[in-house]
Amino acid sequence: MRSTQLVAIIIALVVVAAIAYFLGTMSQPQQTTTQPTPTAAPGPRKITFYTWWAGLERFAIDAVIGNFTKKTGIQVEKTAVPGGAGVNAKFAILALMQAGSPPAAFQVHCGPEMLSYIYVAPKGEGSFVELSQVAKEIDMTVQASEVLSACSLNGKIYALPVNIHRANLIFINRQVLDKLGGSVPKTLDDLLSLCNKASSAGIPCLLQAGADQFTILHLWEQVFLAVAGPQKFIMFMYGTLPADDPSLRQATEIFLTLSKTFPTNWPALDWTGAVADLVAGKGLAHVDGDWVVGLIYNVYPQVKMCPHTSITPDCNIIVAPFPGTQGVYNLVIDSVAVPAGGPVTDLGIQFVKYFASPEGSLYSTH
Repeated sequence: MRSTQLVAIIIALVVVAAIAYFLGTMSQPQQTTTQPTPTAAPGPRKITFYTWWAGLERFAIDAVIGNFTKKTGIQVEKTAVPGGAGVNAKFAILALMQAGSPPAAFQVHCGPEMLSYIYVAPKGEGSFVELSQVAKEIDMTVQASEVLSACSLNGKIYALPVNIHRANLIFINRQVLDKLGGSVPKTLDDLLSLCNKASSAGIPCLLQAGADQFTILHLWEQVFLAVAGPQKFIMFMYGTLPADDPSLRQATEIFLTLSKTFPTNWPALDWTGAVADLVAGKGLAHVDGDWVVGLIYNVYPQVKMCPHTSITPDCNIIVAPFPGTQGVYNLVIDSVAVPAGGPVTDLGIQFVKYFASPEGSLYSTH
């Protein structure tokens, strides 16, 4: 039954990624006043922002919002939908857009994920504000041109980046690794062999989380990256890889083999619970992105992390590239987007412009 559920998840990922798109242009109407009238004092202005920064990240987003409000007088109501990395928020945001009452702004991963919004939005790309001009105004086209390029869709920007993550990492409990007499895996075969050792010893090998879904899919993506390489990975994400490409089947078979090493409670774990179990030595490893570093650093200050190239005697958690992806930086870029045509679209643009600017980024890192 578990393998059937996991195959269904992978099929869903393939369907979502296999999308086509076209990008157009949008314009925003300007309002003019035909006769002079006394200017009334502006009333309170308030917008809604959808975010998944609801855990430890809430301190960063609260700092951004607080300083934005001080600077502009615009109040921001933060809305967080349970589900890691916005898995469930997407449906809530799209439902609001369908109903004609979108939020002023929302968090999204730029690139393929933003494309998935465009594909199903009521007016396609016309449902979102094109933000190239905003990027120029905050000097992002010069200061972060390569990141902006990674976020562009046919040369247009529908989501402005606010950070950069590395996704292809494996976090290993050093004490459990020593107990098994193993070493940091460098290839998928190394990982499979190490997981066999762990299973024989009655130890869960990979502590992945099913409650918020994304670390299960995340593991499949990294296996696929190791099997297929960066070019096919990009093709898959943008829906241009043929569905019968043998790398898809190969990656899925390896993924299903690794899934047999999950702990029995994996469907009930979220990613923070999986990391807690890793720190406690309840399993060997956890595959995730570098946001795990921030979680461990803030919640478990007594735990020492170390890179796989410099394992010290007091190291508790080893951080290494996912086996088979050494030399690859698998980008995950948190970004912000603005639905077009709403009553507070202009305020949403102001918020996104501030958040993605150097000033906003400064506050979000403190």
